[in-house]
Amino acid sequence: MKNLKVYLFNVGQGDHTLIELPNGEFGIIDCKSLKFKDNKGRFKNKEIPATFFFQNYTEKSGENPIISFLIISHNDYDHISGLNELLQYFIDNKICVKNIFYSSTVDSFFRTQINKSIKEFDPEEYPSKIGIKLSSYQDKLLRTFDYQKKLLEEINGSIEYGRIIRNHKISSESPEIECVAPKGKHVIAFEEKVIADGMSSLIPLILSRDSDEITNTSEDTFEVEGMRITLRADRNPISLVIQIKIKNHSILFTGDSPPKIMLESIDGLEIRKSNCIKVSHHGSRNSSSEELWGIISSENRRMHAMVSAGTQYKHPHVELSKDIKSVNSDYLMYRTNYCFSCLNVLNFKEEPFEWYDNSIEKNHELKGLSKLTNKILPKKNEHKGLAAWVYEFDEKIKDPIVTIGMSYYSPFYNECPVEKVNCAIECKID
Repeated sequence: MKNLKVYLFNVGQGDHTLIELPNGEFGIIDCKSLKFKDNKGRFKNKEIPATFFFQNYTEKSGENPIISFLIISHNDYDHISGLNELLQYFIDNKICVKNIFYSSTVDSFFRTQINKSIKEFDPEEYPSKIGIKLSSYQDKLLRTFDYQKKLLEEINGSIEYGRIIRNHKISSESPEIECVAPKGKHVIAFEEKVIADGMSSLIPLILSRDSDEITNTSEDTFEVEGMRITLRADRNPISLVIQIKIKNHSILFTGDSPPKIMLESIDGLEIRKSNCIKVSHHGSRNSSSEELWGIISSENRRMHAMVSAGTQYKHPHVELSKDIKSVNSDYLMYRTNYCFSCLNVLNFKEEPFEWYDNSIEKNHELKGLSKLTNKILPKKNEHKGLAAWVYEFDEKIKDPIVTIGMSYYSPFYNECPVEKVNCAIECKID
């Protein structure tokens, strides 16, 4: 049996994680994509790091990978922007996906609400672009269902497909994989709010902060054609939290789940304290609390905190480090938004990632996911950046073996989140 491996891909402000299971199968949690422009400044395609991995896997092994599970923690753009492209890749290459799990906003309930809103949309009350976005979102959602239906009927023959909540066991064998949040009551409360608020909930849920047509005026509002829309409906409370347990190790993937929801969900649940945690909501100050870290993290061994973030909101926030230190001062934080200088100082062993660079079309211009970078990518060694953190969990070793995958096509090859001259020193602190 192989060791379990986790690839925390650098996709800027978002989440995309690949898990290589000991039995040779794979799991995927969320699917944020990378966007590239052609020479005329038009978006040409989306790149999905996991598909590069699978292409390389097939070339080397001569076999298609088997996907044990695909989990969509919740329906925010920075967790699903590459979902349809990923599903299309599986269909085109006849790749078996055994299970697809999601929270409420990816299922038929949400599709019903979208269809209802399309019919009731009043163009005099809302700007025209909102109507266009509703229709576009409806089309995208329908494609997602069509792709999943094709996987069911044409590729797999049988597939477990549906929403999951607390206590759902994805795997009872080693490694044990279980959903530990949210509770059913959290999902019901969210759905009741969406129904009650109607358009005022659906509009901010559908409009993407990453859209070029929308000005993000602050963390909580959008401005469309001069109309300011407050972000009233929040999908984070129904974000899935997944725990993987394998002998000496427990790994917790928290999506964007808020501390209050996790604490309520974990209460009364036999949850093993984790020595490796994918930090919630990209390490924002609102995603952390001392009480939560005291419950979910190991106190008597080194704790490994994984942060998937861009530079747009200066994640991770300092409050996260303070909360972790209050529980366990022996911890390491791995951020996907380290710059090249920082990575040199940290001095991790480099994982061969030629397959990543070879898979991306050449001569693209990378859209800076932090909205700061928009430059032709130079092929110089000093401009390499992080493609992924790679964690290997050996049952006989107390800590994961951590390596880095480097690439010329990293979103942050020359940006540093702390924006200081001595960034390598600053980044190393936590």
